[in-house]
Amino acid sequence: MKKVLLIILLFPLFSFAQLSTQEKITIENFGFEICSCMNNVINSLDPKATEFIYIMAEKGQDVALKQIEEYTSSVSEEKSKKLYLSFDEMNSQKFQEKVMNCFDEEGMSNELVNVFSNGESSSKDYLMEYLKSNNNCLITNYLMALGGNTDNN
Repeated sequence: MKKVLLIILLFPLFSFAQLSTQEKITIENFGFEICSCMNNVINSLDPKATEFIYIMAEKGQDVALKQIEEYTSSVSEEKSKKLYLSFDEMNSQKFQEKVMNCFDEEGMSNELVNVFSNGESSSKDYLMEYLKSNNNCLITNYLMALGGNTDNN
């Protein structure tokens, strides 16, 4: 039983073994670029909105919504309005274009295109593992999970 459990836990590591060290580095660099871009986009919002997005990513939507409700009931109308304007901005076409630009495949190097076009899911899986394991990628991982590309934990 212990051997079966060990194999199940280590299986994802074996699937990444198909990738060369250079391919892993290329994917990690791409992941870093995506995360940096996404963090810049999110940080363009009101700081309080950004704070609640991080709470949502870390603790879930229910906790974040409760904290937003508590916050807005305890601050001025102006501060509440500023927060909600940031949330409205997130739904705007312009904001969503900024997000999509972070994942723009046209900006990929030929090397990266080759890594992802090898037909195997190990490249995408490795990228998702990188995003999950990197604290600077919390928002990116969360938003990708919301988009249905991965699970959140």
